[in-house]
Amino acid sequence: MAEPQINIYNDANDVASHAADLIMNIAGEAIKTRGKFFIAFTGGSAIQATYKLLAIHKSSDCDWTKWFAFMSDERYVPLDDPRSNFGMVKRTFLSHVPIPASHTYPVPTELSISEAARTYEWGIRRLLGGDVPAFDLILLGMGEDGHTASLFPGAKNLKENNALVSFGPPGVLPPPVDRVTFTFPLINAGRIVLFLIESEKKREPISQVLKPGAPVEKYPAAGVQPKQGQLIFLLDKAAAGTK
Repeated sequence: MAEPQINIYNDANDVASHAADLIMNIAGEAIKTRGKFFIAFTGGSAIQATYKLLAIHKSSDCDWTKWFAFMSDERYVPLDDPRSNFGMVKRTFLSHVPIPASHTYPVPTELSISEAARTYEWGIRRLLGGDVPAFDLILLGMGEDGHTASLFPGAKNLKENNALVSFGPPGVLPPPVDRVTFTFPLINAGRIVLFLIESEKKREPISQVLKPGAPVEKYPAAGVQPKQGQLIFLLDKAAAGTK
């Protein structure tokens, strides 16, 4: 695993702006190199500003028809529920750009939660191929408790080595609903994994996550260690603890 790249910006707006530019650059390179762009979006309030900027991004060479959109985690609620991560991504981004609806892949929360996880994994394997499919880009945030995707401190799925998508109960942070989530094997197969982290409340957990040998049971974000890909952190100064 290569050393993570850590970029620090003035504030949350700067993080969102640079993240949007970076996502577009990664998409363009993936399409140029492999003809498609497979991206896994994440939920959370902080990343919405990035999605809104992506929605108005002016790029003459962007071929939206080559984008394939998934979710790195989802709350086990109907897709039209205000708490749905996919619903948020659709409202802030997907409904504003010409990505074909057939290229968007929400977690099938109309199924039982175990079936939803298995079905989602099957779809990823079918579309991306490979022993462990490699997304071009996986977007992640981090909670104040150190969780990422829906991998929470002390959760059983932190030790999952076989399933690429799992399910589990909520963590300590709201909303209190069950989750479906990518596991570490799938996340760590990503070509690029991009964290967006902001606010002073994240300063302590990210300082721990970035320490070598950080305990994954306590700080799940520390388990994100791409085997062949690149790990990038975009932090604002509040999260980084710099002036």
